[in-house]
Amino acid sequence: MPATGNPGTATVNKAAMSPAGSSTDCQELDQANQNRRTELANRTSAQRLVGPEKKGRGTTVSSVKRTPLSGGRTKFRSAHNNHKALEKCPKTLSPGGSRSVRTGTTPTLCGNYSHPSPPSWAMQKSGHAEARLLDELMNGAPRRMTFNIDWRPKTGKASKMPCDACHRLICAALDCKHEITLCAKGNQPVPINQQHCPATDTSYAQLKADMGEDL
Repeated sequence: MPATGNPGTATVNKAAMSPAGSSTDCQELDQANQNRRTELANRTSAQRLVGPEKKGRGTTVSSVKRTPLSGGRTKFRSAHNNHKALEKCPKTLSPGGSRSVRTGTTPTLCGNYSHPSPPSWAMQKSGHAEARLLDELMNGAPRRMTFNIDWRPKTGKASKMPCDACHRLICAALDCKHEITLCAKGNQPVPINQQHCPATDTSYAQLKADMGEDL
């Protein structure tokens, strides 16, 4: 039967779930993001974690559904862009990869991608919510993954887009034979393809257009 209760940490049988990359997946992951935000707001009032007036501004929460392409268990994971959130919700938020990966000294994703240099940048970029979720895989077998990104900038509109650094990481994951779908507004799935990668200004603009976001 489908996962219930807490899609942010659930592990379920692949055969029981909807097809990967579906609008149903996006709805489940959207609910996981909301659950994580509610859980965090119930545990802290720190604005850098929950955003001003608890509306989330200046924060990102992302959730992913991933299934090994070779078959196996489907897992849901969630992450926050601020490591301090982990102290409040250690059981439901992903810390990301190892310390060496987060400082950019060790490749991740099939052994050929590191976060940007210098290390201070690497630490910052690896702290992004999507980066934490991808860093967990390190050299793991290819997976089919659907991401729902809830990015709420300090100013401007909320977005479902990855930042340009996470776009590069997603393209690296595609090179590692992972299959990736992003959830656009309205929980519409957008499969990542060769029009969106390799990561350039042009491919990022194409992704933004396909996600239905303002250019």
